[in-house]
Amino acid sequence: MQKYQDLLNLIQSMENDVKRYYEKGPNNLSVKLRKSLLDVRSLAQELRGEILEIKNQRKAAKKK
Repeated sequence: MQKYQDLLNLIQSMENDVKRYYEKGPNNLSVKLRKSLLDVRSLAQELRGEILEIKNQRKAAKKK
């Protein structure tokens, strides 16, 4: 659940930069936003792996 919360926090932290980029368009924000999106992708993959691991543990527990 912590990884999910981290993902939400990261997305929320990007909100002001996204708004400023689309309203004013300073190019230096594009680099920052793309970096943040890579971090989002990484966290999402970690969360996906965690979910899959829990699913497999539950499946294995049912077989016993």
